[in-house]
Amino acid sequence: MKEKFNLIYLLISLAIPIIIGLFIRFDDIKFWDKYKDKFYLDDGRPILTSIDGYYFARYGKEYKEGIYKAGETDPLRFVPDNINRLDNEKYDIKIEYPDPIPLESWIGGILSKITNLPIENIAFYLTPILAVLVVIPVVLIFRNIFNLYITGYLGALTTVLSLTYLSRTSVARFDTDSLNLFFPFMIAFFLLKVLDESRKKLKYLYSFLAGIFLYLYYWWYGHSDLVFVIFSVYVVVLIVSKFKNINKTDLISLLIIFLLANPLVLLQGMNPFISKLINFSIYYVSNANLYPTAYTSIAELTNYPIDKLAEITIGNIVLFFIGIIGSIFFFVKNWKRALLILPLFLIGLMAFKNGHRFVMYLAPFIGIGLGFIFDFLITFFREEKRRKVLVVLTILLTIFTPTLALNSIKHVETPKLKKEYIEAFEYFKNNTPKNSWIWSWWDFGYAIQFYSERPTFMDGGGTQNTPKMYYVAYSYITYSPEEAYNTIMSISSVGIETLEYLRKEKNISVEKIVKDVREGKFIKNINTNVYWLFTSDQIGKYFWIHYFGSWDFKARKGIHKKINILKGCKSITLDKLSCYKGAMRIDLNKGEILIRGGVLDTVKKIKFIVIKNNQTYEVLPKNVDGLVLEIVSDKNNNTLFLLMDEESYNSMLNKMFILRDFDKRYFKLVRDDFPNSVIYRLKSVKEVYGK
Repeated sequence: MKEKFNLIYLLISLAIPIIIGLFIRFDDIKFWDKYKDKFYLDDGRPILTSIDGYYFARYGKEYKEGIYKAGETDPLRFVPDNINRLDNEKYDIKIEYPDPIPLESWIGGILSKITNLPIENIAFYLTPILAVLVVIPVVLIFRNIFNLYITGYLGALTTVLSLTYLSRTSVARFDTDSLNLFFPFMIAFFLLKVLDESRKKLKYLYSFLAGIFLYLYYWWYGHSDLVFVIFSVYVVVLIVSKFKNINKTDLISLLIIFLLANPLVLLQGMNPFISKLINFSIYYVSNANLYPTAYTSIAELTNYPIDKLAEITIGNIVLFFIGIIGSIFFFVKNWKRALLILPLFLIGLMAFKNGHRFVMYLAPFIGIGLGFIFDFLITFFREEKRRKVLVVLTILLTIFTPTLALNSIKHVETPKLKKEYIEAFEYFKNNTPKNSWIWSWWDFGYAIQFYSERPTFMDGGGTQNTPKMYYVAYSYITYSPEEAYNTIMSISSVGIETLEYLRKEKNISVEKIVKDVREGKFIKNINTNVYWLFTSDQIGKYFWIHYFGSWDFKARKGIHKKINILKGCKSITLDKLSCYKGAMRIDLNKGEILIRGGVLDTVKKIKFIVIKNNQTYEVLPKNVDGLVLEIVSDKNNNTLFLLMDEESYNSMLNKMFILRDFDKRYFKLVRDDFPNSVIYRLKSVKEVYGK
């Protein structure tokens, strides 16, 4: 009877979290169908909810089409450096197709080929299905290894319901997060079975599975340091658990795991692990960087306050702390075997230091900690009553836990790209030569590559942390069309490799190199068309674009500036505007802005007002100094109100994108879809200089 109960309870513990996890993810489809015109392309392909997803999607699509070339140069990334090779390999920046192809891309490509569905449609359903698989190892570890019923069940239920995990494993996400919890928990389960099993054949079988899953984890996520940590911790646990009683079978099992996990991967993981350990950070940014890096601007790395962490993990700050305390209690009481899952808990605790990226690793342990407290309390009941208490408690937790996750149930993850952006990306594929290059901000690099099938200068795979980011940022903030042209064409001609070679080998100062770039001294005739892409998101990102583009190489910092899009503006009279529900009043006649701030109101002057309509714009002077107010009509006759300082007004981002005021000596407007996107072609050296 007890065995039957255990089996039934195990199946229920697995089934309920999986069903709930699938339901809250696929329930989003109703919302997606409601806004089908925004979330799907005209041919029925969904727009992915992760920009990084396009990295895996492109490789999956190319694998399906038979053009993926593992280990060879990726022709769509980091031009021109990834195409032009220097004689001095020390400064070569060669970005290759991953070898082997990322596991997620391979699975997506295979399924796309079998079903004949686009890779985006495969991604739409695949990620949520993979995401709920984490339930299996979490339940098995605590039920099978530690004999804890509620701990595994509540850990699994909390994981699939947590807002942080849900947002990273939604429909159309197509990112590695969908299995980034499953693999380490599954590996821990097999390794614990290896330790527990006395029968030789089963011990070797679990060793085989542990080794295979270790390698699959690396193939999936590409972080050899995590594989190294898991294997190293297992060695420690083996020694601590058996000490002088380690036998031949244990050593053979260890060898099986070592060989199947791939010794090269394990050795490769040592250095990055040691570096992160020393710096106590998953992401370490050296202060020695001469050029700016993008790490400081990445939203994933921002720290969350405690109440926010509680909200996106369990939904209640009291239960959040009780869960952490319960997890610590669990690790203390079961420290020998629990060491195998301790690295995951420690990564989760990095959420307090490194932000959103690691909160999903913490979410399971909130449920695990709470569950462990319940399991501990159940032991105080007499044995004949424990089963009834367990059943009642399980029912109550099944009902109560989802009520804590109402934000998760209501949450719908939507695309990060506007449909109009994708139409701009596909314009390149349909209207430009195949060898054309696209100059744009790095955030959308993967998506541009996916839809346009054209190379970009930067993307989010680490290439945003090269010196190239400074030059791209500078082109957007400079006042001078000539400097913008020279910067883009200089980088297009020689890339970053040459500039770094000159700085490091020829001892040319970075200030001299920057000056020469702006003056166009590196420009050569290149046999390709270069296009400059502006998109509306860059207005919001101008805060960081200006910071990077205004970088002071001695002070090692830049200056933040904003182009503010005023919200909710409407006319009170012919010459007065009200914005932000009356919190801001603008007198167009006097050129004054009144910002209401409670007791003290602030009055700001407007130096001049710019009225942009169709192809022309008018400048109306108001005061000797002050801000610039732009009133811009788009193609749908909607009016945008933008406020900025004069320096931002003169930037290429404002002039060329918002006002479409460009120097025809250097640029040709080829597509105007303001306020969504604007595309220019840079004129060739021959067109500009006649040679």
